[in-house]
Amino acid sequence: MYEYLYFGLALVCIFSIIENFKNGQNLTFFKINIFIFLLVLTTSNIFDFLFELGHEFKDTITFVRLLGSFSFINLFYLVAMNKIPKLVLFIEVVFMILILILMLYGFQFVSINNGVLISDITKINVIAIGFVDAFLVFSMVLNLSIIFKKANNDNLYHKKILKWAFILIFILIITVLIISSFILLHFKKVDSTFIDSRLSYIISRSLILLFILLRPKFIDESGFSIGFNTQNLPKTKISVSNFEYLFYHNHYYLLQDANVDDFALKLNHTKVDVLEFLKSQSDDTFIELINKKRIDYLLDMLKSKKYKSFTIEALSEMAGFGNRRSMYYAFQKYVGVTPTEYINNLK
Repeated sequence: MYEYLYFGLALVCIFSIIENFKNGQNLTFFKINIFIFLLVLTTSNIFDFLFELGHEFKDTITFVRLLGSFSFINLFYLVAMNKIPKLVLFIEVVFMILILILMLYGFQFVSINNGVLISDITKINVIAIGFVDAFLVFSMVLNLSIIFKKANNDNLYHKKILKWAFILIFILIITVLIISSFILLHFKKVDSTFIDSRLSYIISRSLILLFILLRPKFIDESGFSIGFNTQNLPKTKISVSNFEYLFYHNHYYLLQDANVDDFALKLNHTKVDVLEFLKSQSDDTFIELINKKRIDYLLDMLKSKKYKSFTIEALSEMAGFGNRRSMYYAFQKYVGVTPTEYINNLK
């Protein structure tokens, strides 16, 4: 039974990769990490499938599972901080090296198959797993706390990320309860073939995959795209990460008084630096970039049932437009129809 479930999950992961990166779409840094996670998840399921068929991949499975955990954590560092801290990457590399060394002495993640303990529980195993789990828990708590702390309840995008974060909390609770129950029942000497860690792996992977697929789509689209065939761009004084953090992550474009001079000041650079950066990275001017993102934000609110009773003028102000005329001009330019026509088409 389990081999079919692993195989089915592997296929779903493969289709998810194809769906996310079809038609030669450009990749943002976040989407690249999504790809890495889905690839690791696919590999994990394939190795587990082959293991169920009698092929020995215990060592490989252990390492791939660890890699999968770290790649999932890295996604949330990107959501919470818009970057993966160097210290986190260093800790992950150290953990992986230590686990590789321990694997030479027989280290494996604890697993229970049909009520039977497959790998021995040694002190080294307990310490290694304890350190890894502590790091994972700390990272998730840290990232979730940052997300909740920075969230602005008046910001539509922040609300979507908060809902997404609540789904993750639910998944983590369910996963911990399942794994804890299996371990507790085993040590209580409860004899049942239902006690099987493979079931917990399949459930948790399915939930996490669903969680990734349900992510707010604007997370993928935020920031400048990085194509596979991108050439080395001219170096500027402003880094892409710093620009993206202020403009996209902090939703600078929603400020009604947003302008290039103020933006440059907040970046601690000159107006010339910002204009040179945009020239090397985008075909849009600063105002065009602002208006595009404001229209995207306005469209999201128009599609949301929560804002159904709001007037177009109120939504326009929430999107950062200072007056009705500028909003109508930008809306028709980037959507192709007037706001009234768009709203009527939604009904």
